Amino acid sequence: PLITPCHCTGSLRFVHQACLQQWIKSSDTRCCELCKYDFIMETKLKPLRK
Repeated sequence: PLITPCHCTGSLRFVHQACLQQWIKSSDTRCCELCKYDFIMETKLKPLRK
């Protein structure tokens, strides 16, 4: 699904969540390069056992 994670408008407004997560990991940043909006990040820990 497409999300709107920042204050950008137009065609730059929408992004796939998985693509955004991959970009954040590879760029080591927590804000939008264009509008400087700080992304709201939620960390979920995986259980050691299922």
